[in-house]
Amino acid sequence: MLTEVMNLMLSPVLAAGGQPTILMKLCLASMAVVFPERVQLEAVHLLWGQLLRTEPYAINELGDLTPNQLRKRVRFISEALTSVGLLSIAKKDGVPFVEIYHGLQWEYALMLGREMHFGGSPSKAASRWHEAFASAYLNKKVEADREGGEDVCRIYALENLLQHMLKAGMYQKVAVLLRDDRFLNERLDLLDWTKAAECHIRDCKSLQAAMDSDESISADAVDVAVAIYTKAGGLVLDQAQASRKEAAPKDCAMALQQLGFALMDLGRHSEAISQYKSALKQVPKGTALAASILYSLAAVYIARNDHKKGLNNVKECLKVLQEIGESTTLYAEALILRGDSMMTTCDYKGALDSYDRALDNLFADSDNCRVEIGIALGRKGRLYQVMGEMENAHGALDECLKWKLKINESSCDLASIYNFLGDLCMDRDEKKKALDFFDAAYRLFEQHRNEADETDIHLINGKTDYLNSDFSGSQESFKLALESMEKKVRPLMDRTAYDYRTIAKTFLKQGDFGQAKGAFDKCLDATNDRRDESLERSAALFDMGNLYVNSKETKSAFPCFEDSLKIRIVKLGPSETVIDAMEKIGSLHKQVGEREDALNYFNKALELTEKVHGEDSPKVAEILYKFGELKEEMDEHVEALAMLGECLDIQRRHLPGRHPDIASTVDALGKIHLEKHNYEKAYQLFIEGLEIRQANFQPDDPRVGDSFHNLGVVSRKGGKCDRALTFLMEALHVRKSLEDESFTVETLLEIGNVHRALGDPESALGCYEKCLEITLDRYGGEDERISDILLPLGHAKKDLGFAEDAVDFYRRALEIREKKCGKDSAKCAAGFRSLGLVMYEKGDYRAAIKYLVDFIRIQDARKQKNSIDYVMGLEIIGDIHKFNNNAEDAISAFAAASNAYRQNKELSKLYPALGGFLEKRLAAEEKQNPDQEQAGGLLDQITGALRNLDNEVKMNDMIEASPEEEAFRRKLIFDG
Repeated sequence: MLTEVMNLMLSPVLAAGGQPTILMKLCLASMAVVFPERVQLEAVHLLWGQLLRTEPYAINELGDLTPNQLRKRVRFISEALTSVGLLSIAKKDGVPFVEIYHGLQWEYALMLGREMHFGGSPSKAASRWHEAFASAYLNKKVEADREGGEDVCRIYALENLLQHMLKAGMYQKVAVLLRDDRFLNERLDLLDWTKAAECHIRDCKSLQAAMDSDESISADAVDVAVAIYTKAGGLVLDQAQASRKEAAPKDCAMALQQLGFALMDLGRHSEAISQYKSALKQVPKGTALAASILYSLAAVYIARNDHKKGLNNVKECLKVLQEIGESTTLYAEALILRGDSMMTTCDYKGALDSYDRALDNLFADSDNCRVEIGIALGRKGRLYQVMGEMENAHGALDECLKWKLKINESSCDLASIYNFLGDLCMDRDEKKKALDFFDAAYRLFEQHRNEADETDIHLINGKTDYLNSDFSGSQESFKLALESMEKKVRPLMDRTAYDYRTIAKTFLKQGDFGQAKGAFDKCLDATNDRRDESLERSAALFDMGNLYVNSKETKSAFPCFEDSLKIRIVKLGPSETVIDAMEKIGSLHKQVGEREDALNYFNKALELTEKVHGEDSPKVAEILYKFGELKEEMDEHVEALAMLGECLDIQRRHLPGRHPDIASTVDALGKIHLEKHNYEKAYQLFIEGLEIRQANFQPDDPRVGDSFHNLGVVSRKGGKCDRALTFLMEALHVRKSLEDESFTVETLLEIGNVHRALGDPESALGCYEKCLEITLDRYGGEDERISDILLPLGHAKKDLGFAEDAVDFYRRALEIREKKCGKDSAKCAAGFRSLGLVMYEKGDYRAAIKYLVDFIRIQDARKQKNSIDYVMGLEIIGDIHKFNNNAEDAISAFAAASNAYRQNKELSKLYPALGGFLEKRLAAEEKQNPDQEQAGGLLDQITGALRNLDNEVKMNDMIEASPEEEAFRRKLIFDG
């Protein structure tokens, strides 16, 4: 409707000929395209005047007009559009400015430009209109200069004219103007210097992008840009020297610094340095601006691998900032830059100190420094990676990721963090996590393809293909990565060496020793100038030693490990990575029968471990274990017993992070906490056990499957069903490969429980029926394991509304359990509970209370009074007594339920609403029966009351719970 009205308003019928005019539409559309924001009315009139003179539609309609007639026609159109409410005109400093009145009208005007085309495609029309304004303005400028007239659009033109010309494809003229002394001088005179530099750089970058995208242009866009920036720098200096303004030197320095930034972005380091040095001469040394320029100089020196000069400038920058007492973001950024340079020059401890100091500074003002915190954490994570401290690396990179995601960052730097995290997960054989990280990295690099390094994309493709078992695709991607790395070396933070080593390790995992060795050799070549210092080189030597061990070339492995150890001792001193190398060499000597040499290395490793970790450390236990084994081989039994005994004592006092002998203990602890409903603690223990087993066993090892299963159970019971399903699917993947199908059934059964918890009983039923099929086929119908399936089958049937089927399954399960386990067993308790609950829901309260009393009796005897089903059982018993006016028994049951609930903090955390339901019941019952007391002997009371539940039970009535409580109960999932 609005469009139709607007069309009628803008297309009045001409007096002559009777045809509607399109001039108003043309003018409105062109204004919306060329001037999307408020602009001087004179600029719009220039555009319209040029269009009325050159556009075929206008020429056909108007014919030839004198300049005076043309100006009148433009003014009439302006007044007409204003009178119908399309334009808003207001004066500022005596100069009229105009804009389209409303956003909807602006959208309509753009729609006109798209749909009417005005003699060509919308893009061609837009280009033509921008050219019309640019040509009209330039002609007007010549006329104004000649006649001395006022140019009210000059400020606008100085800021934006070149952008209009670029949109019109007038690239050559733009290049001429950007190098024109008069044009730049006017920008500097009429705009502030910072604004002038920003506009010049913006226009130059736009010109460069346009030239790069236009294949018909043969000139090198970078060379053109460099020439423009260099010329601009010279003019800025000339202006500063000629100016008498007090602020001129500072303004000049800021403009030159911006030009330096632009040149550095182009990779023209020498030219950037020249601009920065000129800028530095303009300002006093002890100022914040001088510090900023020193930082810029340091960055460009480091970028071109001149770390000595880079560090000197960083040092000067930090000194200035300290002297003037400015603990700014720049101070932290300078520390980060210093850390980058120190890491590249193998001063790893100095780099770590710089990053830590930077983070201390940034965290003091974290709300305003979130970007910089992410950068510093990323650098620190990479440093830990190079130092071999992988847990610290993962922690720092993970924290970095959180900070970056918190600010919704989307950048190549974020992609690199995902990439490094993927590498860490890949080294730990965490395939799924690694793939997720690599996928996130790839998508970000693709989003920022113009800024991304092709090497990164090829590397991610290679690693992803490897993890997906596409080895030929992986090799092809790595081939492309190697070609890219030959063209562009990334020395900062030993990145190229790291990439070579990543490729080599992946080839090594594939068993391709030849290509792995080739990539390791390239890594060593990349660090040859720092052969005694580079930890990246040390890591490559260590990995190459493993390659020789795997390929049975033990003699070649020794020099690799020994050279790696020498570097680690020099650069890290007493540390975990040094101990690892000593252990590795000792084990290798032991393997080839060189026991005295092995003893020597183990002894050194033991001394260093006690120094680093303390004599009672789990790490000491590991060395003692190996020492003990070696002593046993040497028939030195007394010493072997002493060392192994000490090792065992230490293991009993500690929980080492990744020792496989401790995994069983951790797992057992987790199961106890699971039984006690301490789900968070159980989850943590199971995770620890999983990490231990994954660090020591293959992904399909049964013990890994056990850990995944336990994590699924505790996650489901703790209310983390999505997480539970992930773990259980991992467990199922492992257990399906085992000969004993009972493990598969166990996990499939738990997956069914998760589906029930998620409100999907049909999927649960499918899982349970598959379990029953497998178990019946393997063990027959009377096996105890059948009951473990029948009970959850009953739960699923009940959830689906088939209560009678549920009762049948429960009774069959209970019969088997009473025969196999005894009536007072925990398994029978679950059967009694299930039958009690379903009978309660059916309204058979006599049967319900009978089964529930048996359940409570067994739980009391087993001291299992802190579970949700125990509390619910007591609550329902209380409801039945209340329903039959047995106030004393109801109060006792409610009180016992409330007490059990309060004693288990985990229950109150998982089921906060339940406490309110219980307190409400107890308070209401005590209020109605103030003389009743909570008597002792709860079980005797319930049993005695059971005998009195005869005809007085209201069999035709039903106990009603509140809608909130009904919903709460439906969500509860009890185990079988």
